Amino acid sequence: MSVDELIADDLTVCQELAELAIEAGFDAIHGPAAPLERERTLAVFGTAIDSNLGGVVDKGVRRAPIRMYDVMRAIRLPADRADRIGRFFDALVVDWHLRRANREPR
Repeated sequence: MSVDELIADDLTVCQELAELAIEAGFDAIHGPAAPLERERTLAVFGTAIDSNLGGVVDKGVRRAPIRMYDVMRAIRLPADRADRIGRFFDALVVDWHLRRANREPR
């Protein structure tokens, strides 16, 4: 298995690797991050989460802070969604600037 296979849009290799790791008793895998070039990701498996669930606080679905905009724009998105998601992030930044301008004294 190669790095190119691990960061490809086809998730089959990653899913097979995860299944093998779970069967071997691993709780997580630290590897290359597909959407962020030269970055890494930590994939924690459900078995590890379930066994430690007592210490987890569910804060629901949250939006990334605006300071993460540059990171979010650097994520390699699937081609069929990239344009739509890019416009969404652009709209978030415009909205943030408008809210900030309305709060600041003139």
